[in-house]
Amino acid sequence: MRIGIIVHSHTGNTLQAAEELLEELRSRGHEPQLIPLQVPEDYKPGGGDVELTAMPDISDCEALVLGAPVHAFSLSAVMNRYLSRVDDLAGRPVAALITQHLPYAWLGGNRATRQLRKACTDKGGDFLGGAVINWSRSGRADHIKTAVQGLADRF
Repeated sequence: MRIGIIVHSHTGNTLQAAEELLEELRSRGHEPQLIPLQVPEDYKPGGGDVELTAMPDISDCEALVLGAPVHAFSLSAVMNRYLSRVDDLAGRPVAALITQHLPYAWLGGNRATRQLRKACTDKGGDFLGGAVINWSRSGRADHIKTAVQGLADRF
């Protein structure tokens, strides 16, 4: 299956988790492609509206994983902007990869997942669920591995 991993990563944490997912999906025989969202160099979280410098082409993707950090207890503005501009996800399976600094998913990760799910289903996507990686939790490497395997199992 051709799976696009569309990711916004401000600090590199979400990108690291997305790269691990890329390798896991590849090892299972899928054809994943990592596609970072591009923003202006001066972008700062919480700085208001953000414009993407390029809109990724997902026409060849049979499924998507959308990866983004939590900012201010919500889905990042960059991913929100992407979701507002993406055309149609009709029938396409979509999963969420959410990262956050705080140690518990109820401190923004669950809300970000719900926001992403609503945006995807409003555009006709088939939301498969997601994973929240809490970056400041002890045992982070195991947490990432479990999240990556759980996401890969959905495809």
